[in-house]
Amino acid sequence: MSSTVDRYRREAVRARLATRWGKALVFGPPLIAVAGIGYTAQSPTAGIYAGILALVGTFGLVWSLAGTAAIRRALAAWGEPRHLTPADPAPKPAGMKWVDAMRGKMGPGLTGTLAGGDGGLGHFTYTTGSGKDREEHPFTLAWSRVGAGDLVTAVSLGPREMGGLFDGIVGAFSSWHELELESVEFDHRFSLWVADRSDDLAVRRFFTPSVIVQCLERPPAGRLEIAAGILCLSVARHLVEPDDLDAVAAELTRWAGMLRAGAGRVADAAAGGVDGVPA
Repeated sequence: MSSTVDRYRREAVRARLATRWGKALVFGPPLIAVAGIGYTAQSPTAGIYAGILALVGTFGLVWSLAGTAAIRRALAAWGEPRHLTPADPAPKPAGMKWVDAMRGKMGPGLTGTLAGGDGGLGHFTYTTGSGKDREEHPFTLAWSRVGAGDLVTAVSLGPREMGGLFDGIVGAFSSWHELELESVEFDHRFSLWVADRSDDLAVRRFFTPSVIVQCLERPPAGRLEIAAGILCLSVARHLVEPDDLDAVAAELTRWAGMLRAGAGRVADAAAGGVDGVPA
């Protein structure tokens, strides 16, 4: 079955080849190679081979550029009925410690109202290794405002990974510590990192028994982070298919709806106000 990106990619290639500049870009170098190599080597066969190689190379370039355009178009098509605005690069949600620790870059995305609050969605890529060992790790970030903008409380919740890259990075910094909750199963399956400036009691109020149960029975599709009143969901892969984007938006909505009231209360608690968060 053809993917959305493939369909948009083919349309972009056809549109490019419909222009004189596009035809010149694809067929110009092969013709030059046929004439130049054939004349220099005094061999029509060598010229033809060189032309074929040049055609493959230039068409590969056009196909690659069309793929980038197709991703932007696919995201824009999904976001249009939701009144989301394309952005390239998409803004990086601020203060998300996993995102910051990975030192990645944002790619194309969308901004606007998502999951009931100001937010957005965008492609995020970080790299590990160097040279021939360099490896890219694609993720999709989806975020939405769930609180009033508490600048003190910051948390990062993800699956517990023995020797995980993020746990190693965060554990090396004195400004973060791991907080254990009143659930052995939760602590076994998840790691909850909290900024030292945060009020641990406020974080515990945030992670109510009902939230813990949700984590265990229907685990988040990716890492959940909260900073400055923003909830950010990080999921593996660059999502572009409508069904995948629908799923990540629904997952963000699920957690935002569950946590939005609690996030506001956490901000009040950190400021010395409200005690307790409703389940």
